[in-house]
Amino acid sequence: MDQTLTAKKTDVVAILWNLLINLRSLIILVLLGVLFTILSPYFLLARNFANIGMQIASVAIGAFGMTFVITTGGIDLSVGSILALTSVFTGWFISTYHWNLWATIAAILLIGMLMGSVNGAGVVYLKIEPLLMTLATMFIYRGIGLRLTGGRPVPINSPLFKTIFAGGVVIGIPSPVLITLVLLIFCWFLLSKTIFGYNVRAVGGNIEAARVAGINFSLTKLITYSFMGLMAAAAGFIVSGRLAHGIPTIGETFALDCVAAVILGGTALAGGRGTILGTIVGAMIMGVLNNGMTLLGSQYYTELIVKGIVICVAVVIDNVTRRR
Repeated sequence: MDQTLTAKKTDVVAILWNLLINLRSLIILVLLGVLFTILSPYFLLARNFANIGMQIASVAIGAFGMTFVITTGGIDLSVGSILALTSVFTGWFISTYHWNLWATIAAILLIGMLMGSVNGAGVVYLKIEPLLMTLATMFIYRGIGLRLTGGRPVPINSPLFKTIFAGGVVIGIPSPVLITLVLLIFCWFLLSKTIFGYNVRAVGGNIEAARVAGINFSLTKLITYSFMGLMAAAAGFIVSGRLAHGIPTIGETFALDCVAAVILGGTALAGGRGTILGTIVGAMIMGVLNNGMTLLGSQYYTELIVKGIVICVAVVIDNVTRRR
């Protein structure tokens, strides 16, 4: 009898622990919301929530792509440089060469994919570690942008571009938030409900088992890095629309913000387990942290310290989860 009761208690504890682990990102988000609600009377204002949504849109989009990369067991440090360089091309195509807006969008997304595919080719065919490969292209892409512009911003003289990616409102929802929601649904479906998503998880979980199962792991990784480039270019539209310029120096911490959102969302650093829904919660945590600390008048260095502490906590929780 005592053994039965002990076993039942153990089962209950295990269920509660698993529930806590699975909902940890959401719990952190709720606790932050409660904390900043207490500390600032402005946090719960509808206008402030709209600001948070606008602020996290670009990071969330980049983090969606980063979720795929990290799930395969890789990482991409070059996404901020891709964002900056594609924003410069956007300014040139629209304001200097007077391209049609839709042709410009298509071309920029293609350029982003090509830049991402360079990373993928280096990782897959040259056997360069993802960290080193994307570190190299981070410097290369950033240097190209600075060389082409001399470090000067390139104006984007298109009211329609600004409306779509920065100032528009559809059924009461800011257009950047709406774009993020559409990409959220698409990426969730791609990772969770398609063969490609299964291959991504399989390659990150056990590449040898994936090879035995007949999965083309080289092609999977190449597509994943290309997709990351596309998402970085899409995030660049949001940033460029808000600034009304293509700027070669933007996005210097973009990769770190994306990685932080992915880690906070519960994607395994070792690969094999990724969640888009968790990633959007992770991006919201980053946005609420930034917004709340701004409302409290915190200095930038304080925000960095707090971000670092939160990421450390998330990594510790991830390690404990994997050990259990």
